[in-house]
Amino acid sequence: MKEKVAGASARLLLMDKEAAEIAHDQERLRENIKALTSTAEAKQLIARYVSKANEQKLAWSNSKPSDAQPMRNAPGYKVNSI
Repeated sequence: MKEKVAGASARLLLMDKEAAEIAHDQERLRENIKALTSTAEAKQLIARYVSKANEQKLAWSNSKPSDAQPMRNAPGYKVNSI
């Protein structure tokens, strides 16, 4: 049982790290979009940024292990913040 909890906790920590990396990357993309002008090249670049952000979000949401999320609500569960 302890091994199962440890494995689930490790997966949750990895998922939290990935989520933080995606959030940081998306913030950078938003800043880049704000800095762009309304030229045709800028519109293409914005479309590429939005597409990348959507791909990251979809990939991350599809990779969440189904057995890890309930562990967050388990008594005594604690995640070390980064």
